[in-house]
Amino acid sequence: MRKQLELIENDPRRELSPERKEELRKEAEERAIEEGKARVRAAIDNMARDPEVIAIVQSIERGIKTTKGHYGRYMAVLTPFAKDRMSLFVMSRAMIRIGADPFGVRSAIKILTGAEW
Repeated sequence: MRKQLELIENDPRRELSPERKEELRKEAEERAIEEGKARVRAAIDNMARDPEVIAIVQSIERGIKTTKGHYGRYMAVLTPFAKDRMSLFVMSRAMIRIGADPFGVRSAIKILTGAEW
């Protein structure tokens, strides 16, 4: 996107007004954001269909709650993803979509990152 915008802006045959340049920049930025969101949604969908992740969530949810919302078990599963916030976000959303207790997943994230999602 940026490369296309740079080519348009630097084309000596075409003079763009500052308003048009800003409009093109905003359009490119919006497209990039939408493409990023689509990639994240696709990653969540793929993870939510993963048989191993499904089995983990089902096992946790069938088990005896030793912590509220199983946050202790979700914390154990999510710990390897805590180094990369996007991976943590994708995995946590996929687990909730599969049927994980949202309170348990969010509590685990809060403990791992210090932030609420």
